[in-house]
Amino acid sequence: VALTLAATLGVASAAGAFGTFKPKADYAVADPLGLAVADFNGDGRRDLAAASPNYDLVAILLGKKNGKFAPAQNYPVGTGTGPYDVAAGDFNSDGRPDVAVTEITINKVAIMLAKKGGKLGAPTSYPVGIGPYGVTVGDVNGDGRPDVTTVNRLDSSISLRLGKKNGRLGSEQVYGSGIDPYYAVSRDFDADGYSDVAVAAYGAGLVAVRFGKKNGTLSAITVIPTGAFSGPYVITSADFNRDHRPDIATGNYDDGTVSVILAKKNRKFAAVKSLPVVETIYAIGAADFNLDKRPDLVLGDHNNGYAYVLRGKKGVKFGAPVPYPIGYGVYEIVTGKFNSDKAPDFASTNSSDDTVSVLLNK
Repeated sequence: VALTLAATLGVASAAGAFGTFKPKADYAVADPLGLAVADFNGDGRRDLAAASPNYDLVAILLGKKNGKFAPAQNYPVGTGTGPYDVAAGDFNSDGRPDVAVTEITINKVAIMLAKKGGKLGAPTSYPVGIGPYGVTVGDVNGDGRPDVTTVNRLDSSISLRLGKKNGRLGSEQVYGSGIDPYYAVSRDFDADGYSDVAVAAYGAGLVAVRFGKKNGTLSAITVIPTGAFSGPYVITSADFNRDHRPDIATGNYDDGTVSVILAKKNRKFAAVKSLPVVETIYAIGAADFNLDKRPDLVLGDHNNGYAYVLRGKKGVKFGAPVPYPIGYGVYEIVTGKFNSDKAPDFASTNSSDDTVSVLLNK
């Protein structure tokens, strides 16, 4: 798929079918960057958590009927901590998703346990590597408790801490990640029951995969190049070829492409497929927006205030990018079912506009 930016700025496809989106609804959040989706108050509706590093807080937006959200409730993380990215997991096994948030200024990750009504408790912080940007949650050792991995850009590492009882985290394990990493995703790529970690290493032009083990450690690194001068910045996962294995897609900031990497048997990955799309990809998500059982992609352009939806096709191909206005300075996109219909929606953090945008599927 090759499409210039000028060509994409047309009208989105006709209304009335899933896979197209209503105009955005904006919600005020101060300088939001990281974004996560979960049902924090247990009412059966998806809520949003956004990290605001310049205001040292995590904002919770509780989902309401018809895909609307309540005004943000702000929870302090600590003065000068710089909360940057967020992920959700039930760390204390009480049935409520909690929040893991990277504290980029002080090189820590904090766990904020959820309370009744979707409120967050005070943070408990744990040291990690230098410059923790991204955070991802999975079950590396298969014990049923979520484990936390941070992506430490300034020392080119990831830090793994296993989940313990009562919402605590275990000791830090440090692994190399490739030069200049930003974000990671945790999925079971080899279908062995243990979550693995895939890291987008921007400076190295590659994805670094480490496989989870029963003893709670990670394997030696598997390197998947995304191309010279590609700059893989963000990463997501979905089963793009419908073989029941999660695959990988990266948004490549430097050359404006998306790399699709298919997982195979025996911890192998197929050759990278590159899709030229937009120039300043800062956010990526995947979901089956049109309910055809093929994952679609949604990308956020940091500079022009648009998200682009690429419809998945047979043979791991994608349709032309369809633009939807969101807000300027997008940092992250998440997907989820925000209203009562069957189709996934998406939301973005827009740091320049101090908003979170929600776009509901038609």
